[in-house]
Amino acid sequence: MYNFTRPNISKLVEKRDLKGLVAALFYTNYKNDNIVKNEAALALRRLDIDDPKLMKQLVLALTSDVNNVRCTAAWGMVSLIKHGCKPPIEPVIIALEDDDGFVRAAVIRVAEGLLDQHLIHLLLMMLEGKIRKPINNEIECSTFLTETLCSYANAFPDEIAARLVAGIHDGKYSLSLPVVTILAATHHPAMKEVFFSALNPDRSLAPAIRTKITEALGELGGLQP
Repeated sequence: MYNFTRPNISKLVEKRDLKGLVAALFYTNYKNDNIVKNEAALALRRLDIDDPKLMKQLVLALTSDVNNVRCTAAWGMVSLIKHGCKPPIEPVIIALEDDDGFVRAAVIRVAEGLLDQHLIHLLLMMLEGKIRKPINNEIECSTFLTETLCSYANAFPDEIAARLVAGIHDGKYSLSLPVVTILAATHHPAMKEVFFSALNPDRSLAPAIRTKITEALGELGGLQP
């Protein structure tokens, strides 16, 4: 079904018509629907979405075939979470595996805002490299993933520490800077054995990793086992 009346994005922005701009994300016209959708998406990205009534449409927009629309939908969710409105968990789980890195990065931020225990397993699978990497924007995705898992480490220290320590022992995780940073964020005593072992003089560690481990042990009460 086509919407033949093209929305005026500039006027919608001028009026701060969030409802109209979100509706434009779904504009359909056989000639220029993607142009309108992209214009609306970029306009919304510059605004603070604060109307909880728009969450349902943003969740639907997260399934759009236009990358910019999905990305804007995710950032809109981040904004609504800050205003106390949370999306359902299922669409977020699906979107965390989006092939577009800009979309995935935004969805990782949604996951950070949710701090939902059900997301821990999937986020750690991403850290482990078991989720297919995005086709672009990989560095930002990795950075956001580390920061998000640090937030989860603060919220669920026992579970995150237990999983990472077990994973290090099993060889699932190497002592990379992201893994060390996340484990340090738990401030959990379980990390001491792993970190003291890593500081063995015979073991080769990058300076940044050695520094992070030393700082984490210091925060736990000293550099003695």
